[in-house]
Order: sequence, then C-alpha cells, then structure tokens
Amino acid sequence: MKIDTYFVNAVIVLLVVVPYVLFIIMANQKTSSLKKQFKHLVRVNNLNLDWENRWNKNIVGIDFKTKQMLIVQQNDTEVVHRINLRGIAKSNICCNSKFINNRGQKKEVLKEIILRLESYNDEITDIVLFDDNLSYTYDHELSNANKLNRVIHSLLIFKPIITSAA
Repeated sequence: MKIDTYFVNAVIVLLVVVPYVLFIIMANQKTSSLKKQFKHLVRVNNLNLDWENRWNKNIVGIDFKTKQMLIVQQNDTEVVHRINLRGIAKSNICCNSKFINNRGQKKEVLKEIILRLESYNDEITDIVLFDDNLSYTYDHELSNANKLNRVIHSLLIFKPIITSAA
C-alpha cells in the first residue's frame, strides 16, 4: 500500500517539476542564442565595446573610441541596429503609457519606450526599446533606457551654432 502512495506522489512531483525545468531551459536557450548573435556582430563589425547592457530582450553595446552603438533585440524576429553616434545631435527617451480600469480605479501602465535619435541633418531614428504588445514584463525598462540615454549623451559632440552679424 505504501508503494502505491510513493508512486503517486512521485508522479505528481514529476508532473509539476518537469514542465518548470523545461520552461527554464527553453528560456535560457533563447537568451544564449541572442548573446551569441550579439558577440558575432561585435566581431564582424570590429567593435571594442566599452559599455554593454542587457535587459529583458535587449542587448546594447557602445564603442567609445569609434562612437558606434550596436543594439540587438529579440521580439518575434531579431532586430539589429548599428548606429554611428558621430552623426547624432540629440537623444531622447519617449514614454507612452495608457490607462486601464482596475476595479473602478484608473491605473497608468507603461505602453512603450522609444529611444529617439536626431541627427544633424534632422533625420529621426526611433528605436522601440519596450512595447507591451511584444513583452509583458517591464520591471526595469525605464531605468535601463535612461541609463542608455545618459551614456549616449556623454558621447554626443555638441556643435555650437555660430551666427555672425553683418
């Protein structure tokens, strides 16, 4: 009789533990493939990264000497951005949020975070760092985006506007 209860308990434990372990292994495989892709792109582009940050589905690296930024994102597909920071005049973080009703109370929820890079010839490049349609977790999204923006600001070359009077 005790053998039957041990067998049933073992089966129940396995039914709970095995899917949990498999889920962790599958998630680690996705992040490791993203890291491998990022390292491959760094080697191909001959970048010597001085600053690197990883969060959620984003990996960002910046080479201070050549002023190149590489962003690899994993959404439905892998998205790669390689940006020359020498041509960037301004960078901003744009946050969009939406209001949802939660038991009669309006609650503000982060919808998306966009890194907006403006070049000297007024071209605007928008990089979506977070979108709630693609990812549901946004624990440290805003703090990481602001950290990236501070690093970009430290690298920007501000060209003074010189006006002359005739």
